[in-house]
Amino acid sequence: MFFSGLNWKVKDRWNGPGPNHFSPENVWVNSKGLHLKISQRNGIWYCASVSTDRLGYGRYIFYLSTRFDLFPENVVLGMFTYENDAREMDIELRRRDGYNGIFVIQGSGRHQFSAKLNGPHTTHRYKWEPNKVTFQSIHGHHRNPPKGRLITSWTQDKAIPKSRNERVHINLWLRRGQPSKETEVLIKGFEFIPL
Repeated sequence: MFFSGLNWKVKDRWNGPGPNHFSPENVWVNSKGLHLKISQRNGIWYCASVSTDRLGYGRYIFYLSTRFDLFPENVVLGMFTYENDAREMDIELRRRDGYNGIFVIQGSGRHQFSAKLNGPHTTHRYKWEPNKVTFQSIHGHHRNPPKGRLITSWTQDKAIPKSRNERVHINLWLRRGQPSKETEVLIKGFEFIPL
């Protein structure tokens, strides 16, 4: 599948995160962007996941056109790099314990936040450098956000993973595989700017 100038592999199997079933029928691209869907068919809940090749150090920018503050319970949108469970950096959007977003560097730290949106367009990004990672969530679609648009920011400079064999992933899944409501997410675009 081709999206935002890159070839993406669509997951088609039962496994993590979750456990969940992933289906290519729940992923498509059109003029609006990349669509990911959670749906129920014949009593089984299906989720959506795509990945692309290693990109290395740089800025990872995800342009979301769905209100993540209105996600149903158990729905999680992940935008991240992953090599294995110990080498993962995440932006996760989900409703849980009074917050609806979290930045995570496995084995290094996490930053939880809550956002109330007034529209569907948000930008989520991180700049991965050899000695630190800076995460941001922003109101609207902005490569360089104007003043007052920042939702939250977090910088971590301890135990930063080195770029090796990680891949870029975007997935929409059910926490612990628990049922929810059918949900569709639109990713308007993805951008990578190397260091």
